Amino acid sequence: MRSSMHQKIAQPFSRHEMRSAKASACEVQKPFVHSALWSVIGNASQRFGQWAILIVLAKLGTAELIGMYALALAACNPLMMFSYMQLGTVLAADSTQEYPFAFYWRIRVLLCSIAAVVIVLVSLACGMSALQMLVIFALALAKVFEGLSDMRQGLLKRADRMDLLALTQVIRALVTVVLFVLVFSMTSDLFLSVFSLVCGWAGCLVLVDLPLSRKVMSAAERMPPDLSWKKSNRKQWQPFVASVLPLGLISLVVSAYVYLPQYYLKVNFGDVSLGLFVAVASLPVVLETIARSVAQATIPRFAAFCASRDEAGFIRLYRNSLLAFLLIGTSGVLIAWLWGELILSWLFNPEIADYHSLLLVMALATATSVLCSYASIFVSLKQYTAFLKLWCFGLASLAILGFLLVPTYGVYGAAWAIVASNVIRIALIHNSIYKLLKISFRERPRNPKYEPSRAIPAA
Repeated sequence: MRSSMHQKIAQPFSRHEMRSAKASACEVQKPFVHSALWSVIGNASQRFGQWAILIVLAKLGTAELIGMYALALAACNPLMMFSYMQLGTVLAADSTQEYPFAFYWRIRVLLCSIAAVVIVLVSLACGMSALQMLVIFALALAKVFEGLSDMRQGLLKRADRMDLLALTQVIRALVTVVLFVLVFSMTSDLFLSVFSLVCGWAGCLVLVDLPLSRKVMSAAERMPPDLSWKKSNRKQWQPFVASVLPLGLISLVVSAYVYLPQYYLKVNFGDVSLGLFVAVASLPVVLETIARSVAQATIPRFAAFCASRDEAGFIRLYRNSLLAFLLIGTSGVLIAWLWGELILSWLFNPEIADYHSLLLVMALATATSVLCSYASIFVSLKQYTAFLKLWCFGLASLAILGFLLVPTYGVYGAAWAIVASNVIRIALIHNSIYKLLKISFRERPRNPKYEPSRAIPAA
């Protein structure tokens, strides 16, 4: 197993790949902090848009409505995340532009459409209430447009234009908040409020994401290649689909990991407990959003360091990002400990404010989850299968812990199950990173014809 992996990684780069990698590395000129800050702004605004929906439902609605909306998310996100295949991340890490953008775009359109149809059919088969089914249908359609926008935003990430990426995310967040608040305050109808997101996100795709992404596309990328399913093109389609399939499975497992505790709560305690848990758990997720922003900013840099065989730069970026993740997680736990009750009483109703101790546990769960934000390393090293195995171990541990703790301890059992499972993931992920670095850099001979680029600033 080890030798086969070593042989796969140890294949030498062609001259064309080396020149492309060097050119791509030289393009990454903006300081890491600059890109990370823009990424934080964009992702924080996007999270705020999702968070505002829960606040509106808590202030103007009930915990049962929050649970209904959370169940719709749990029904839609796993399949939709699988259909995304993390193609936006793959596109951002494709420093050599091995495949044209049209490959990514057409696969995203096809898979998102299929996923939306499957979600609707499964909801019909499960015999849910009419309102719940309508909410799931509207949310699935909105997720299709969100997936298409994510694909266009991958072009901005690849070009390291985090400023333009933040602009698109801020506009989308504003549209989300304004439309949902207006529609729900006037109608108190959850379906109409979610359906307004379909119109808003479709407008953002057409009016914002498409024009901005074309600014960073090359002339060749704007000319769609022949991507029909004829025999001459199958040699291009098949290896691409095979390479991204593990990422789709990873997305499915990650989404299941997020929503598995909610499934347990729904089955054992109903919509009210599910709504309380989701509302409280939505606050520490802000920390994870910041960490994800930092991780997104590392994607083109990790990819450039891998392509240029710059081990020192790779390790330096890994250590600096780990320090940033530690600071983010620690600050979240302190804020929840000192001001958790005040924050809950200000944002939500008194019923939810009584669960300030749950907020502290969920802050600890998020802090441990933040230390696992290293998908960019596995994508840069193209170790998709290894990353999938790690997530499968994490999901299995969470399934066992949730099964044991949630029926007895309720929302607190779900929170502690997440904490324990995240600790297991931390040990597995960082141990795997150490082994992969040893294989990729230390045991692989350098190409004497190519010296690592020094154009990348220190992280």
